[in-house]
Amino acid sequence: MVVALPALLFVFYPQVVSFISSGRTVLWAQLGYFALPLSVTPAAAALAGLAVLTARVVRLVSVR
Repeated sequence: MVVALPALLFVFYPQVVSFISSGRTVLWAQLGYFALPLSVTPAAAALAGLAVLTARVVRLVSVR
């Protein structure tokens, strides 16, 4: 599902940043220290996507 895409991106966020930064190794601690807004935004999008996915599944199960 498309709403789960931000959560998937957030799981692989350090690898994505490493790819963008020419292969330099990036750790979660570095992302939180150096680029906090760039780490909080994908986290918020991932939480919102998971909330939408959960609401849709709950609604689908409750209708049946």
